[in-house]
Amino acid sequence: MIDRRRILADGMVAEARQILAAEGLTRAALAQVLDRLKTLAARAELWSEADFPPPEEGERQARYMIREDSDHGFALYLNVMRPGKLIPPHDHTTWACVAAVDGVEVNRLYQRTDDGTVPGRATLVEAGRIEVGPGRGVALLPDDIHSVVIEGEQIIRHLHFYGRALETLSGRTTFDLAAGTCKTMGLGVPTRSIPVPPAPIDDTPAEGVITAAHLKAALHDGGEIALLDVREHGQYGWSHLFYAVPLPYSRLELDIERLVPNKAARVVVYDDGLSTVAARAAARARAIGYRNVLVLDGGVAAWAAAGYELFAGVNVVSKTFGEVVEHELDTPSISAEELQAALARGEDLVVVDGRPVDEYRKMNIPGAICCPNGELVHRIRSIAPDPKTRIVVNCAGRTRSIIGAQTLRDVGVPNPVVALRNGTQGWRLAGFDLEHGSDRLYPASVDGNDEAADWLVGFAAVNGITFISPEVAGAWLRDASRTTYLLDVRTPEEYELHHAPGALHAPGGQLIQASDQWLGVRNARVVLTCDTGIRSAVVANWLKRMGWDVAVLEGGRSGWGRIGASGLGHEEAAGRLPALVVLRPAEIAAMQADGGAPVTLIDLRPGMAFRKGHVEGARWAIRPRLAAAVADLAADARIVLIAADPRIARCAAIDLAGLGRKVAGLATADAAGWTAAGFDMVATPDEPSEADCIDFLFFVHDRHDGNLEAARRYLAWETGLLAKLDDRERAGFAIIGAGHDVKEGNA
Repeated sequence: MIDRRRILADGMVAEARQILAAEGLTRAALAQVLDRLKTLAARAELWSEADFPPPEEGERQARYMIREDSDHGFALYLNVMRPGKLIPPHDHTTWACVAAVDGVEVNRLYQRTDDGTVPGRATLVEAGRIEVGPGRGVALLPDDIHSVVIEGEQIIRHLHFYGRALETLSGRTTFDLAAGTCKTMGLGVPTRSIPVPPAPIDDTPAEGVITAAHLKAALHDGGEIALLDVREHGQYGWSHLFYAVPLPYSRLELDIERLVPNKAARVVVYDDGLSTVAARAAARARAIGYRNVLVLDGGVAAWAAAGYELFAGVNVVSKTFGEVVEHELDTPSISAEELQAALARGEDLVVVDGRPVDEYRKMNIPGAICCPNGELVHRIRSIAPDPKTRIVVNCAGRTRSIIGAQTLRDVGVPNPVVALRNGTQGWRLAGFDLEHGSDRLYPASVDGNDEAADWLVGFAAVNGITFISPEVAGAWLRDASRTTYLLDVRTPEEYELHHAPGALHAPGGQLIQASDQWLGVRNARVVLTCDTGIRSAVVANWLKRMGWDVAVLEGGRSGWGRIGASGLGHEEAAGRLPALVVLRPAEIAAMQADGGAPVTLIDLRPGMAFRKGHVEGARWAIRPRLAAAVADLAADARIVLIAADPRIARCAAIDLAGLGRKVAGLATADAAGWTAAGFDMVATPDEPSEADCIDFLFFVHDRHDGNLEAARRYLAWETGLLAKLDDRERAGFAIIGAGHDVKEGNA
């Protein structure tokens, strides 16, 4: 048995460190830290009286040091306090978070009203009151002032988490409200060490689980393995394992077969180590038919406690790959200031935006033409027919700028090619305006491909690209011993018009940029197809460099009919979800008035959508937290689920049935229909709170909406990814030597 308390505490600290490093010290970031602390506090068995005795009679407080960094940072304590304990108003000079294990402490918040110029004098006014009980907490910035009082008759146990250990804080100030004075605050009671030595760690994995050390080895043993983070998007985005593929539990049945098409593959699921989400996800995966499913013992917390790195952000493997490419191939780039000056001089250049059309239309460099990276080689001659025209490739940040520019250099276009350093964010940080709603799209027709067949043969030979026949592809897809993906890398319009049976759409540029959205099994085989083979070969070259076992379907479109039945059931689990009665708002109003069991509306839409508008009286919930959302309902309550995607409600219905709850039906989120039936629609800008909005990633989410500081933090995060890799993760990429001859124009 592992020392779970130490591991979970260290894991919580690792996540807190990640959040604060990414976001800086803000109230929003501290709210995320507090959410992790509350989850740790909810594990009451870790903080028992047997391990942490209350203060002796006549004493009112016992403070235990749980853990701290070697430099006394990120210090976690357990405070055990008797009724009557009073801590007068004080600041901390570092950030602080408090979460309840058991009992209630009353926190009063204050604002200082004097200017602080008179030594020893201070006046405060009370600004708020927070009762910190189980499931609740308070987060404080360094200058915030609060007091604590323990009322009632219950001994309380609360976790206190500080940026610096209390023993090192010599500059704290305590305030006397009545006298209007202030002075330096002492430590108070001495800090106690944990009285019960932790049990030694037994690294032997229990049945159905895998330890962090065994998982690390499995990720690098060359075999197929799917590492699935089953937390919600916001939780995943704050801190996750490098090779993790996001598969939120709220969508598990909808996406697992697409991401992991072979049910014999090794599958490891994980959560934060403090909840039961991973265990529930593993049970659902087994019920669907997956035969080799393990849970990471201790989750993210155990991974961090084992000394392995956690990563913030999304599409981390692909974005780290972009940084590796620039570092090893020395991809040339141009700054926003240099580009603006060149445009102002009227130089012969074209700016090509390598993002999908919807992203391009949101914002773009003035004058830029949209041509997603997967289409660049296929269409660049139509965009820049003159070999003297300089091509500048941009995206919103860094990765697609680098990959797009290096793609053109690798294939030997005669034009000078550079990446726009830091993309549209760098452009805005330089003080330049962007365009919005532009419609300068890549040409529909393709020019200059008369020699495409000869070029393709040469490019494939130089880069070691494998081509396979449709018959071999079909055999691979039906091979139960391996996982094989069949992906069509063309444009959405081409795919919708016609595609190979069983092929999923994965636009080539986005497949490189966000491989974890399509490829859930590490070391699986990938077969790419397009019409001519050009786009497939270019994308295959990049996937090969990323470490994938990739091949191109020979013959392009002409071979699709010879693949045969794939044997892939991408949506079998979704098709077996429980059926729900669809209810109109008027029918729900009639239910509420029929005198029967109470009707409760549970809104399953994204938390940010709920904030903008929802039926008055509806409660927001998300699948992993449904138990808490219905805990106070009458046993016979009739539950109506509101969802924009009915399939999300059908997934949630599985869990509600497991809780013994009756789901009366499903309703859509159509505001007009609700209003017509007599329901009021309301907005709650702060509900659900940021901490509860686990499906939304607040990490620099507004970097494209004018928050320049968020853009700076994002770019610092992206450029810092390479330094976080360990040797085995770095060895997973193979960049040098894979490129095509570079023409003189690229020198």
